[in-house]
Amino acid sequence: MKTRWLLVTLAALGCEIETYSGPPPQHPPPAPGPPAPGAPPGPGAPPPPGAPPPAAPPPVAPAPAPPAGSCAAGLACFNIVPAAPGALGPTRLVVMWTPPSDDVKIPPEIGYSAPVAANAGQVQIPIAKIAEPSFAASFPQAWGYVFVVPPNAPAKPDDDDAVGVAQMMFVHARNAGVQAQYMKQKFPAGIAEGTAPYFMEKRSGSHDGFLLAKPGSVFTLSICPVAKPKCNLPYPNPS
Repeated sequence: MKTRWLLVTLAALGCEIETYSGPPPQHPPPAPGPPAPGAPPGPGAPPPPGAPPPAAPPPVAPAPAPPAGSCAAGLACFNIVPAAPGALGPTRLVVMWTPPSDDVKIPPEIGYSAPVAANAGQVQIPIAKIAEPSFAASFPQAWGYVFVVPPNAPAKPDDDDAVGVAQMMFVHARNAGVQAQYMKQKFPAGIAEGTAPYFMEKRSGSHDGFLLAKPGSVFTLSICPVAKPKCNLPYPNPS
């Protein structure tokens, strides 16, 4: 009944209603008429006599080059800066794994160690060469402090002897997707599976934040000069 009322109303308003039991009939489109004087030719129309040829499309701009100082995939890159005025001597870079809680009495482990030349400007760590901590299967996370020690320091140095420190941390995570749902406050940029670098975010409370580093990130590694082996190192300081 409503359909019939609608048809009657539209007919009273002068609207034509077509109904089809099969496919609608094909109406050929009307032939285009000549363009109005001064109007541009329609699409596909030949250019008028004497008109200049159409301009060629502009060339595709090449992809921009990566910014200077960016880091290649699979590497953790550091710019070395003196923590005080003076020349930098040779040192040794160390990645030390610890459990995420100080209450757990598990000895720290060395995941990576490599010499750093005197007055070097940069250093890189292949992330795949950082050994996983042996306690990784027992903890969902392990934290890796990055610091430098004198070249004659023991193979397993004490972090109190650090003469340099990086402004970042490594985190080794298992089941990162599950952790990320519940640790957004500490890891606001997410958690990566396995070993990945993170910027440290100093907060007003006692707990620091971990910001997952984007690809190409370059960190700062501050090292004390030879004349001041115990200079004040910036945050985060493993000692």
